[in-house]
Amino acid sequence: MVSFATLCALLWLLARRLEALGSGSHDRAVEAESADSSATYLAHELRTPMTSILGFSEVLLDPDSPESERREALQAIRRNSRHLLDLVNDALDFSKLNAGRMPVERIECELPELIAQAVGLTRPAVVTKGLEFRVALDGSVPQRIRTDPLRVRQILVNLIANATRFTEHGSIELRVGCRAGANGEGVMRFAVIDTGIGMTAGQMAQLFRPFVQADASVERRFGGTGLGLTIARSLARLLGGDVAVASEPGKGSTFTVEIGAGLIDGVPAINQLVLPDEDDAAPDEPPARLSGRVLLAEDGVDAQRLIARHLRRAGAAVTVVGTGRAAVERLSAEPFDLVLMDLRMPDWDGYAAVARLRAAGRTTPVLALTASAAPADCQRCLASGFDGYLAKPIERRKLLAGVAPYLSARAAGESPAAGEAMVSLLADDPDIHDLLADFVRVLPEKVNELHERLARRDAPGLRDVAHQIKGAAGGYGFPHLSDCAGRLEIQLQSGAPCEAVARTAAALVALIRKVDGYSLLAEHPPRRDVA
Repeated sequence: MVSFATLCALLWLLARRLEALGSGSHDRAVEAESADSSATYLAHELRTPMTSILGFSEVLLDPDSPESERREALQAIRRNSRHLLDLVNDALDFSKLNAGRMPVERIECELPELIAQAVGLTRPAVVTKGLEFRVALDGSVPQRIRTDPLRVRQILVNLIANATRFTEHGSIELRVGCRAGANGEGVMRFAVIDTGIGMTAGQMAQLFRPFVQADASVERRFGGTGLGLTIARSLARLLGGDVAVASEPGKGSTFTVEIGAGLIDGVPAINQLVLPDEDDAAPDEPPARLSGRVLLAEDGVDAQRLIARHLRRAGAAVTVVGTGRAAVERLSAEPFDLVLMDLRMPDWDGYAAVARLRAAGRTTPVLALTASAAPADCQRCLASGFDGYLAKPIERRKLLAGVAPYLSARAAGESPAAGEAMVSLLADDPDIHDLLADFVRVLPEKVNELHERLARRDAPGLRDVAHQIKGAAGGYGFPHLSDCAGRLEIQLQSGAPCEAVARTAAALVALIRKVDGYSLLAEHPPRRDVA
C-alpha cells in the first residue's frame, strides 16, 4: 500500500509536471515559481482529506469508541475518500488534457438519456442542500446527437457540481437548447444557472486558470480543487465548442457550454424532456441473491477481501487467485460461472490471461476490473476477449449489479423457472400497472428478435434491440435487465468479438425469462433458414 508521504511526493511531482505543461510561454523563473505554488496547493488539498481519513481510522480502531462515534467516523472516512478520489481524477484528467492525450470519440447517443445520467449523478447533492433543481428545454432539440457522451456528461457534472458548491439558497437550473451550425450540423447549448454568490469581473477573469479559485476567501469557505472548470472548458473545446460565464455578485452565475452535435438534418426532434423522478431511482440495495461460482483474479490483498466479501454476502461462492497465470490454471481444473479479472497483475496480466483462455476455447464470461473507464480502454477490453468491465474503485451496489446478469443467467440453468422471479421495483404502483403488463407481454417478441438478429449476424439491428430493452427495462423498474442490455449495446458499438456478444445476449435472454409474468409459450424457435 502506498504511504501517505509517498502519495504526497507523487502528487507534488505531478503538480510540477502539470504546471510545466501549461506554462510553455513563461520564462523559467516564473515557471518554477508557478510549479512550486501549484505543488503546495495540491499537497494541501491532499493532506486535508488524508488527515481526516487517518484520524477517523484511529477512532474505529479504538475499542472504547461508542457505536455512534464509529458510525460518524465511517461516514467521514467515506466522504473524505470520495473527495480524495475526485482530486486525483481531476489531476489526472488535467495532465492528459495538457499532454494532448485525452481520448475523445464521436458516436451517436440519445440526448435525453445523456441528460438523465448527468442529472442522476448530481441531483442528490443539490437536493441535500435544500435547493430546487430544474431541467428545461429552450425550444426543440434533436433526439440523438453525435458526440462523446462520456465527456459531455463529465462537463455537465462539473458545471452542476460547481453551481451546487457556491449556492446556499434558491435553485439550480439546467437549460438545454440547440442551434444550427455549418453544413447541416447542430450546436448543442447547455446552460447551468444558479442563484449563488455570484462573481465580479475580476473573479471571472481567474476562473479557468488551473488550481485557482475566485479568491482565497472562496477557497477557504467552499473548497474545491480549482480544476473542474479548467477541465470542462478543455473538454468542450475538444468537442468543437467552449464554455462561457456571466455573473453578478450576490445574484448568481450562468455557465454556458456549447459543443458540436454532428449532422441533425432528418433527426427526430423533441419538445419536452421527461426525466425519472428521484423516487424512481433504484434503491441502494443489493440485487436478489446471487447463485454461482466466481473466480476472482486480483493481486491486491485489500481488494481481494473487499470484493470477495461483497460477493459472498450476496450468495456467490468465490475463489481468489493472485495472478493471471493462476486464474488460467484454476479454470483448466474446475468450472466457474464468472471470472473477475484485474488488468494489472504480476506474471500474466489480465489481457494475457484472457487471451490464453479464449485461445483455448474457453467461453466462461470474464469481466475486467479496471481503474480506467475511458472509452479507448473499455473498447480494448472488449476487443481483447472480455465480456465487460467494472470500474475501480469498486462499490458494492455497482459490483453486484454488474455481475448479476451473468450469475442470474447461470442460476436460471436450463429451466427458466428455476430461482426467484424478477419483480419490477414499480410493481406496487397502480398508475403504471397496465403499462408494466404491456411491457412484460412484449418481452417474448424481443427475445425472438434477439435470436433472429443473432442468427443473421445483424449487429446494427441487434444493437437497436438492446438499446430498446435497456431504456424500457430501466423505465419499468428492472435495473439489472437494463444494465445487461446496456452492456450488450456497448459491446456491439465497440466491435467486440462475436463470442463475447453471443454470451452477453444469452445472459440477457436468460434474465428476461426470469421477469415475473414472462410467457415462454409466446416465444417461437429461432429460424434456421437464415445465413
